[in-house]
Amino acid sequence: MPLSTFTDFGAWTAGIPCPPWMPVYDFRAFTDRTYAECGYSSAPMEASYFQAMHLRELQALIEICRACEMVDGGPYRLQGASADIDRVLARNAQDGAPTYTRLLELLVQDGLLAPAERKD
Repeated sequence: MPLSTFTDFGAWTAGIPCPPWMPVYDFRAFTDRTYAECGYSSAPMEASYFQAMHLRELQALIEICRACEMVDGGPYRLQGASADIDRVLARNAQDGAPTYTRLLELLVQDGLLAPAERKD
């Protein structure tokens, strides 16, 4: 059964420290929109697409949280002022069903999340 609420999604992401400004999005709306894009089907390709969308959403949430907590090994680091973050949050909220994937894209696009320096 797919995750249908943020509570379900939250259980999946338990233990991930999120910043206090991180919004709680309606995961049911995300799920409904994803189903609308690929439809209900037993076809393996549609099922793979749906699972990939959920995985990307989870990955985006984790990457944002890791950047804000300055966790070693994360792909991004947070930079920018609170007002800049608020502006990006407002732009993402304008979407009918905002997602963490889009939020991550906007944060990177606006330069608030910069690629972390690699320590290889």
